[in-house]
Amino acid sequence: MEHDIWFDEPAQRWYKVTHPGECGRHPEVEINLDKQTQQWKKEVLLRLATPKEYLERLRLQNVLFGDDLRLEGLSVRAGKFCVVTSQPVVAGRTPSLEEIHAFMTACGFSECADFMFYDGKRRLAAFDAQPKNFRRTRGGQVLPIDLILAPAEELHEALGGTPAG
Repeated sequence: MEHDIWFDEPAQRWYKVTHPGECGRHPEVEINLDKQTQQWKKEVLLRLATPKEYLERLRLQNVLFGDDLRLEGLSVRAGKFCVVTSQPVVAGRTPSLEEIHAFMTACGFSECADFMFYDGKRRLAAFDAQPKNFRRTRGGQVLPIDLILAPAEELHEALGGTPAG
């Protein structure tokens, strides 16, 4: 888990604080030699995110999905900075993989690997799209609550886009 979390009952918000000196994960392309085919292949891996990448991920979730993620501040633990954020509680249940797939497809994303989606038009990637990171409201709406979203210009070809498009 990339955060310590707690719930504020009166505010009906979840608060998250990143681990000291870390800001979650961010995708990057790594080029490796496939031992079986002896061909170079591009793989998308998740590395530690910079503070800017982490905050951009939160901004994208607000813009794309109408969330209300807030930067609450910065703190210091063990001599290292931590980012403190909050988001509203989303009542409901954990959705099925099929419900997540339908939601992401309706939002313009295509599945490109397990728990990974890509929007080639907007060149955005969504990682860690596991059921635990979504909620299905009592009204039937599926909402992401902790996706790893990233601009994917450098990931475009590795995620299935063509070099020109």
